[in-house]
Amino acid sequence: MRTLSHTEMATFKSCHRKWWYMYILRLERESENIDMHIGTLMHQFLAIYYTQGQQAALDFIQAHSYTLDAATLELVNGMVSYYIKYESTTTLKPPAPGYCDQIYAEYEMQSDVFNHLGFRLKGKADLVVRQGDTVTIWEHKFPAKAKTLIYLTTNDQVDLYHLMGSEMFTGCKVNVVLNIVQKIYPKVPKVTKQNKISRAPITTTPEIYRQAVIDNGENPEDYIDVLTTLSNIQPIVRHPVYHLDRKETIIGVRQWINEMSQYVNNMAPRVGSFLCDQCGYSDICQMGKDNYDRVMNYINQSSWQGIKRR
Repeated sequence: MRTLSHTEMATFKSCHRKWWYMYILRLERESENIDMHIGTLMHQFLAIYYTQGQQAALDFIQAHSYTLDAATLELVNGMVSYYIKYESTTTLKPPAPGYCDQIYAEYEMQSDVFNHLGFRLKGKADLVVRQGDTVTIWEHKFPAKAKTLIYLTTNDQVDLYHLMGSEMFTGCKVNVVLNIVQKIYPKVPKVTKQNKISRAPITTTPEIYRQAVIDNGENPEDYIDVLTTLSNIQPIVRHPVYHLDRKETIIGVRQWINEMSQYVNNMAPRVGSFLCDQCGYSDICQMGKDNYDRVMNYINQSSWQGIKRR
């Protein structure tokens, strides 16, 4: 029985060959990039925030600050500060412990719907809140780059979590909320050699940018284009999704499982990604020019730098 997660399915849909490297040959990069590290840290921060309280979560960030360089620590502290401020003003938020029937962080979920196909659906929900006969699954997102709400919400993760939640909490109405936190934090813009405020894209707030322009003796109206762009950025977006079609989800997942099944016995699938230059496996894949014997030879000789077999 193979375990199927949202991450694996998303990898398969983006590029069959990348999925083959990661989940069939079980190859992975030895080092974690900074965006993954920030995402992991923020996930842990929110798990503690919603189950143990704000101070415990802040203490956690402080205790792990040594793992970050100065610039990254400033980014994380900015995200944390903005998040706490946002949480104090919004009405769409998880209830505190004691104000709901049950609340779980990092909750293991699964569904046996596809067991007959040899795949068990599994996942780990960031937060699960149960109030009476309603269950809300909260999924935190920390995109590496600013992405549109449509991009972030039109993915299979919401469907899969809703399906697993329906299987595990029988008789309950299951909702999913995407909690999207962009990597944006207050930062004063630089002054150029021409003694002008820089127009280069930076992560800051319109208020801070406007004040920097005024402090530099300039007119904010001359920077209206930059201020408009900054005003349109939403650092935090919460997107609730209700009443998903369970049958459509099952049909869609079954189609992907049937295609995956063709490649589980070391058959190298086609390349299907248009982001090869950003892929961690591009040096060996060479846009699909590799083959199974050559990859295994690289592995056995340990000549693939930065890659190890799990």
